[in-house]
Amino acid sequence: ESVTGITFLSDIPLIGWLFKSKSKEKRNEELMIFLTPRIIKETAKN
Repeated sequence: ESVTGITFLSDIPLIGWLFKSKSKEKRNEELMIFLTPRIIKETAKN
């Protein structure tokens, strides 16, 4: 939630609401991770 308004005017009792606004924002974010499996062959050591 955020409140924006004109400095000093929005702080005046009874009429301050004329000079400010409130807004709510809901954000939904997703994180996607893609994995690629790889087979690693070991070399034989003598």
